[in-house]
Amino acid sequence: MGVPDVSVVILTYNARDLLLKCVDSVVQASEGMAVEIIVSDNGSNDGTQEAIRQRFPDVVLVENNANLGYSGGNNRGIEVSRGRHVLILNPDTVLDRDNLRLTYEYAEHHPECGVVGCKVFYPDGSIQRTWFPALTLFYAMWIGFGLQKLLPFDKFDGRWGFSRKAPDQVVKVERIMGCYLWIPRAVIDKVGMFDEDFFIYSEEEDLCQRIRDEGWEVHYYPVPWITHYEGMGGTKHIAKRARINANVNKARFIKKHRGPVALLVFRLIWTVSLYVRVLIRLPVAIFSRYHRQMAQFETISSYRIWMV
Repeated sequence: MGVPDVSVVILTYNARDLLLKCVDSVVQASEGMAVEIIVSDNGSNDGTQEAIRQRFPDVVLVENNANLGYSGGNNRGIEVSRGRHVLILNPDTVLDRDNLRLTYEYAEHHPECGVVGCKVFYPDGSIQRTWFPALTLFYAMWIGFGLQKLLPFDKFDGRWGFSRKAPDQVVKVERIMGCYLWIPRAVIDKVGMFDEDFFIYSEEEDLCQRIRDEGWEVHYYPVPWITHYEGMGGTKHIAKRARINANVNKARFIKKHRGPVALLVFRLIWTVSLYVRVLIRLPVAIFSRYHRQMAQFETISSYRIWMV
């Protein structure tokens, strides 16, 4: 058997029904291409492995004995992959039929590109924001105090600007959300896989940063598309840990890529922003279980970022 054009790595955890729809869409999008499908299962107990074996016997199934997180689970899939390109894909996604072909052709013709992201739709047809500037102290302050919701600050092709619209042409960005990451094999061979210190959240940002540090670019390519049923692919089962990690791993990213002084400043900024959020939630937390939980997670995060 020859080398596949692309290995599609799908990490899953207790998302059987969504996963089956995702794999089916990948199969349909594989027409005319050599595509290897790899499902890395993080110890699901909902019959995921049995369902994959029965319905898709040609899929490579990696059976992890525990929940290894986003980084560890995807890495186990990447390790057994053979394709010239690797697509990291969430199980709560459905691909357009032309997605793989279009992205493959783009990546083949743009060797300067180390990561390709596509257009992502919510189930209601609205576009999901999947492109972001890299985390800096300025950007941490901007998003930490909710300014991004009022004045969305983006960075396209190296230029800052305010924008609420998805790009309608190829743009160079600094990072792409991890639900869809197309990465050439040569890039993985040079940069490595995901850093497993990031259990969940910020791992794709760390990888995009490392790829850009090696001279490659990150492109948002809005021609191929997927539908993303966000939050239904596994993170709902580890909500507390995921919420806390979303904050703590920002500190871990700053420590790794910005240095100790920046880490100290980030901790101060983020601690204040977390307590501001807690204070805002308190009046409604009495009546809302959701806001009580969020206030708890934010309080825990406020001291755990000092332990990184």
